[in-house]
Amino acid sequence: MSLDPYTLCPCGGGDKVKFCCCKDIVPELEKIMRAVEGDQRAAALDQIEKLITANGERLALLALKADLQLVLGGIEAAEETIAKFQKAAPYNPVALALSAIVSASKSEVEAASEKLQRSLEYIDQKMPESVYTAIGIIGRLMLTQGHVLAARGHWILQAGLAGGRDEDPITLLSRLNASPQIPLLLKEDWTLAECPPDVPWAGEFDAAFKSARRGAWLAARESLASLAAKVDEHRAIVKNTAIFHGWLAETEAAVAAWHKYASMEGVDQDEAVEAEALAQLLGNYADEEEMDELTVSFAVPDVDRLMESLLSHKQVSQMNVDLQELVDENEPPPKAVFWLLDRPLPDTGVGLQRDQIPWVVGDLIVHGKRTDREARLELVLLAHDDIEDRKKVATDVLGDLIGEIVSEEKSGSAAVMSEAMTWRWRLPDDTPMDLRNEFLDAQHRDVMLEIWTQLPHAVLDGKTPAEAAQDDAYRIRLLALVLRTELASSESERDFDFNELRERLGIPRAEPISGEGQHVLALTMIQLRRLIVEELEDESLYIAFQRAVLKGLNQVIFRAGREMINRDRLPKGLDKHQVYEAVVNAAPNSDVGLEIVEEAAALAKANGESPARWLLAELSLRLPRLESDHCSRLIQKLQSQHMGEPGVADGLYRLLVAYGVISEDGKFAAGAAAAPDAAPGASAPPAAAPQQAGEGSGLWTPDGPPPASGDEPQKSKLWVPGMD
Repeated sequence: MSLDPYTLCPCGGGDKVKFCCCKDIVPELEKIMRAVEGDQRAAALDQIEKLITANGERLALLALKADLQLVLGGIEAAEETIAKFQKAAPYNPVALALSAIVSASKSEVEAASEKLQRSLEYIDQKMPESVYTAIGIIGRLMLTQGHVLAARGHWILQAGLAGGRDEDPITLLSRLNASPQIPLLLKEDWTLAECPPDVPWAGEFDAAFKSARRGAWLAARESLASLAAKVDEHRAIVKNTAIFHGWLAETEAAVAAWHKYASMEGVDQDEAVEAEALAQLLGNYADEEEMDELTVSFAVPDVDRLMESLLSHKQVSQMNVDLQELVDENEPPPKAVFWLLDRPLPDTGVGLQRDQIPWVVGDLIVHGKRTDREARLELVLLAHDDIEDRKKVATDVLGDLIGEIVSEEKSGSAAVMSEAMTWRWRLPDDTPMDLRNEFLDAQHRDVMLEIWTQLPHAVLDGKTPAEAAQDDAYRIRLLALVLRTELASSESERDFDFNELRERLGIPRAEPISGEGQHVLALTMIQLRRLIVEELEDESLYIAFQRAVLKGLNQVIFRAGREMINRDRLPKGLDKHQVYEAVVNAAPNSDVGLEIVEEAAALAKANGESPARWLLAELSLRLPRLESDHCSRLIQKLQSQHMGEPGVADGLYRLLVAYGVISEDGKFAAGAAAAPDAAPGASAPPAAAPQQAGEGSGLWTPDGPPPASGDEPQKSKLWVPGMD
């Protein structure tokens, strides 16, 4: 290609090539660009070196050289080139952007962000490609460091600058927005507040706004800080400052600004609660009080006799786990692991009452004799107030099968709040699924109303929700805490109305929002959850559905999708089966999902279409439920009737691999068993513990695969044809 002399010079100075530093070497620049386009980067770098030797270290040549060095992995060489570039042009946006990329490669978040911001501040005209690239790279760095708001801010900026010419930022945003690992509050698109009317400081406010529009958030934040020092802080100044802090990964400052904004007069209650909830989430107000986990080791006179008793005792239940995973490499695994129960396990779960369910007192780990150690039994339990009673359960059950205590030591810890809201049950294997769900729903309700309300919370200055509800000064904070708790539990299968909790505390309910005449795009994602979708016009209903799909908001996907199906008026290009698939994936529980699958399969049959996609969908719902008979029937039907259809064989293979039924080479996986898991329903998940930003080690990163919707099972407990 020929180089247009009227394009901007690569140096980043803002002038066109014809009037800039390389106007006399345009043909040589063309050769370099052809080499780069042909992936001959090393040759291009060699040509640049020759040009520099012949013509001196012109800024455009230094910019091209540093860029190629970075692409080829020569970080140290690039740093040297960039240092020369910056010495010659300290305020050059390309030099600053390249330096930001170097800092990003070293995971220097603050330095990378500041350099990029200064680069954006000094751009006068069209954005140089190096600056655009730096925005995306630093967005990725922000996410890997847990700064979700900053990552989204950078990719939104990059997507706006691309104008549809680059799909990368849109793809990254879509994957981040759809990730169930990212709390909904961090996916909200906070819009900058406009300048209040008739204020004498409108010029300074608008100047900050102008900087923000081109991505110079640091300059905008500094301008607002200067303005706030001269005038009484207005809520528009505080809100925009909070947004800029988030985009700049200035977390502590963002927390303080959002707290302040939530408490200001004139802020709508819904917005104040969401702002406070975001501040709490970013502030990561963890339950700092912890209790010890203890491991009590008993001598074992006769291991075989102990094992025989444990395997038959009604108050002991064996865990079905991979024993080798419990020890370090090259260490011998224990002989077995058991749950110790507070009462005998009932013979059947049919007709079981909730007060008859055994609770897990602790874990029992049996270690055989080794050359360097005698046989022992470890009792692992948490140091509750009743720890001595728990130890006594073990000694009463085991009697003379164990000897004296040989050691008692701390082996871990657990958050007091999380433990208080977690229940560990051992249900009989034949407990009907509907009865399990009934028990779990009832227990969840009791935990929220009776236990959660009496636990002290850091965001309430150590007060309990019940205490804070009596003090109006804590109203917004308490409403925000309840909202966060609701959002954290909204994707679970437990059926609990958090307005019942609000009523118990005597704080305002989160009332449904009418859909009549509603401008759906003006609602926040939190408000969208409360929208009465049945009252929306067709176009608004589709917009609500789209927004929910983009942000992975399952409750709205399910309700809006069902309403779209019921109306039978879908937008052009949208297939009803696509809506059905979204609704199935967003179903509140597998029972409802199976009902929708049956409905969709009936539609396919009525239309003379293959039901294979719905057989696969049904299989994906029944596999986690360990419903062997149903799964076997579905697999046989798919294999005998639909394997020749596009995508069926691959879909079935991926499902069976994901659930450990077969290995990746297509063979039945070792460890698959006909019997169900030894403890289905043994313990319930933590009830509505508020999510924290960056919590856990499973944070999705842009270079990784798309996030899964939940933990994937590692081994199959399912019998399918051919395993015998």
